[in-house]
Amino acid sequence: MVSVPAVACGIILPNEVDRCSLRKSCEEVRQCQPITTSVCPEDAHVVLRRFDIWFLRRMERTWEGGLSLPTLPGLDPRGSRAQRVKRLPFLLLAIAWGSAVLSASGWLWGAPQQVRASKSSPNQSAAKRGSPLLPKNSPYDRLDLKDGSVLVGLVLGENSEMSFFACRRAWLSKHDPKYAEHAKQLRAREQIAYEQLRDRLERILAEDRDPECRFVWEQELDRAKNWLSSNTPSESELILVELPRAGIASVQRHAPTTAGLAIWAWDQHLESPESKTAEVISKDLEGLGVDGKRDAPDLGRRFQAFPQDENEWDARCALVRFSRSKGIEFQGTPSMMMRVEKGKAVDMAKLLSKSLENQSQALLGELLGEKPSRASGRGFRRWIDRCISQLTDPNENYFRATQVDTDLLDGQATVTTAFAVRNGKGEWLPIWRLELSVHRSQIHGDRLKELESDPQIQSLLGLIKPLGLVNQETLQTALVMGAATKQAQEEANSRFEYFRQRYQHRLDLPILRWDPIR
Repeated sequence: MVSVPAVACGIILPNEVDRCSLRKSCEEVRQCQPITTSVCPEDAHVVLRRFDIWFLRRMERTWEGGLSLPTLPGLDPRGSRAQRVKRLPFLLLAIAWGSAVLSASGWLWGAPQQVRASKSSPNQSAAKRGSPLLPKNSPYDRLDLKDGSVLVGLVLGENSEMSFFACRRAWLSKHDPKYAEHAKQLRAREQIAYEQLRDRLERILAEDRDPECRFVWEQELDRAKNWLSSNTPSESELILVELPRAGIASVQRHAPTTAGLAIWAWDQHLESPESKTAEVISKDLEGLGVDGKRDAPDLGRRFQAFPQDENEWDARCALVRFSRSKGIEFQGTPSMMMRVEKGKAVDMAKLLSKSLENQSQALLGELLGEKPSRASGRGFRRWIDRCISQLTDPNENYFRATQVDTDLLDGQATVTTAFAVRNGKGEWLPIWRLELSVHRSQIHGDRLKELESDPQIQSLLGLIKPLGLVNQETLQTALVMGAATKQAQEEANSRFEYFRQRYQHRLDLPILRWDPIR
């Protein structure tokens, strides 16, 4: 699933890529076991130190086959059996006191079990227990791994097997004892990613003659070759770590409202933001003239390059071709989908006519006592398949589809839009999907006046009103629903543009992944 900073940090996992639906996955990530005992209070360390001096360090000699006991008032360690029996309550009291201190410090029963791994990998590169702990009210997350390692950064999301975590390379290099070894392994994987990019682009350029697309292919090929030929290739500012969920002992999550601060702190290169509270980071950002409450910046191109599977590569190429060469779009309602010109404005006259038609059908159904059914045509695969059936060119392996559905009885207009790509196996995968609803109560007077002034609407009203086909109340309801539909579609278009433009700069970043909708 995806958390709030997932888009800003550049990893797109499931289809909830839009900002509205990202909050949904945060709740699932927070279901992981929280850290409750791993942060040691400073006073506990002081008490523990005194206990060490008084008790543990006095047990240094062997006596009658066991450890020598500390000298307690009035008792001789080498006394008689009766004296040793009298000593037992004091010993038990000391052990109980020490155990309580250790437990409060998270070192005994309350702490997650630690299992030391025999081998480390770049996916588990982390700081050991001696690393700085998160301050209270930190905007960052902390992962404790079962091998005893610690990571501090941001949880980006997770799927059924893996968890995705982002951290600064500077933080990792400072707190990971084996960073040099892990950095070499990360570099080796990045080398594979650039070699893969180079080879794929060379194959595309041998076949693709479209000048608009060739410009992108050639530009990216030069970048890949420059990285591969450099003796000191550039290192990413941020590192994406993929961790098996089974290897995570516990998660300490930031408050949902502070995720933006964490990303802004990375964007503005604040010094050691992981050791600061949200309040301190907010003040530091204010000193730089940055409002940490604004939408977080996109850091997707600041990660290391990753090898891509064929599905991800096909999706990137489809987005480039859609944007620069041939845009394929479909629009319609639950009952029909039609191919339209790319970027064509909404036909408000058709929307109003459809709204009036739906209203008449809904009112007739009410009079006949029929329950309104919204299942017909609403299945996502069903209306996507309607678009696929209209593709005649075998080279058309991508499209964007938008469905508009108005419910007059509920007073709600819903727009569902998706971008689908056919992979090398012939399977159609919706790699991006969004559903938005606008209720008629959200429509204000200015929006309604804007709709009424539309030339197409004025022409339609000029035909309807003289004929007396609908009364004024019905017409007003249809206008409000038309305005709600237009508002929902404009917002959907804006979200799609944000998604599309993110993948026009590079063909390896931001990372693009999704879960296929079956």
